[in-house]
Amino acid sequence: MSNPTPYIPAPHLIASSRLTAQELVSHFQDFSNTLRYVSTAPELVFERLVEHLSENLKTTFEVGWQERSNTPQASQLDYENLAAEWKEKYCALEARQLADDILVGKLQEESSALQASQLANTNLAAELQEKCSALQASLLANKKLTAELAKWKEKIPAPGLSSRLDSTKAVVKTNPTIGTFTTIESDSCQQGSQRASKTFTFGSKYNMVPGLVVGLTYLDVACGENVRVNAYPSEIKRDRFKINLDTWNDTTLYYATCAWLAIEADDMDFQYGSYHTIEDHDIKSTPLHNTRIITFKRKYPTAPTVVVWLNVIDLGSAANWRIKTFATNVTATGFTIHIDTWADTKLYAAMASWVAYPTDRSGVASGCFSTLDIRSPGQEQAFNSAFESFGTGVFEKPPKLFLALNALDIDCRATMRLLVKADNVSATGMTWHLNSWRDSSLYSAGASYIAFR
Repeated sequence: MSNPTPYIPAPHLIASSRLTAQELVSHFQDFSNTLRYVSTAPELVFERLVEHLSENLKTTFEVGWQERSNTPQASQLDYENLAAEWKEKYCALEARQLADDILVGKLQEESSALQASQLANTNLAAELQEKCSALQASLLANKKLTAELAKWKEKIPAPGLSSRLDSTKAVVKTNPTIGTFTTIESDSCQQGSQRASKTFTFGSKYNMVPGLVVGLTYLDVACGENVRVNAYPSEIKRDRFKINLDTWNDTTLYYATCAWLAIEADDMDFQYGSYHTIEDHDIKSTPLHNTRIITFKRKYPTAPTVVVWLNVIDLGSAANWRIKTFATNVTATGFTIHIDTWADTKLYAAMASWVAYPTDRSGVASGCFSTLDIRSPGQEQAFNSAFESFGTGVFEKPPKLFLALNALDIDCRATMRLLVKADNVSATGMTWHLNSWRDSSLYSAGASYIAFR
């Protein structure tokens, strides 16, 4: 690299300056050296300029004073005026330097804050990068799972087809399995025992754990204490399950029977559930009316058929035993379930179970019946029966039948004795029975049924 051209002061600058040409060249050289630090150390450049200016002002003041002192016309007043003038300029310079120092301090604080913010942003960026990596790993895992599911989907026949080998053969839907359990079937149960149970084995093992609902069909409970009965399933497996019939506190349960209904977990037509009054209030509260809006997990194309019945009751002993359950406002998305009593009956607690299925489901018929269909409550009688039709063309042979109580009104001054059963079951209908016996007074009772092909 060639050497830079030497600096030569302009003639007008030499003429107007108090400095000689050599002094101007020397000051230029200092200024040029100072400029090298502008980009790397601006604070140092600023401080050097201020110091240089202060020294020049001082020198200029001394030179000017000396010149004026050597001038024959100089006077003490001129000196004082000149001193005051330069003192004012010097104070102004010091104030400006102080302001610049404050500004430098603020700039340093802002620089520190900026560095802290950059550090925080760096940490945030690292955190976001880590989360992004985790999300990418999750997406990759989901893609692998989707690919695996796609492989399995290829192995499953399309809806409405029994297999890929026979695309014209419709799928045969399997209807729920039914059965019954009585307290005398329990090995550990004796008359008056408060707990009875039995383990059942399914005829064939389910692919998934099925759903189970239970309903009361036979009650023989001593009077004088609350009527307390609970029928429920437990320990449900793919190949077996347990049915329980319990009472509690001082209630004496002589005998009871319940019916059970097993529904395949992957059956898209049947939905089921239950409603217990203690979901809304404890047993200290005894309202006459208990309702709950039920929402189906899967929406039906149109309003389905809904069947309800009782599987838990807890009724006071001081008044007649009265209870009923029923469904209203059935739509494609749900319905309202009711558990009611009336008059002076104390309903401490009760549970109702329900099943819903498409109205156009083939091979299924359901409904309910009551002693009120054939007589009034005032016409008390122990044995009540009538014919119930399944409809035309629903079955080609006698169907399987699930029955359970949905209502009762019995005098509390004698033992509660009530049963529901059916006989003469054919492809067209059945004869139902709602009976009591001995000294029990049956004012009314009702039941629900579902018949399966």
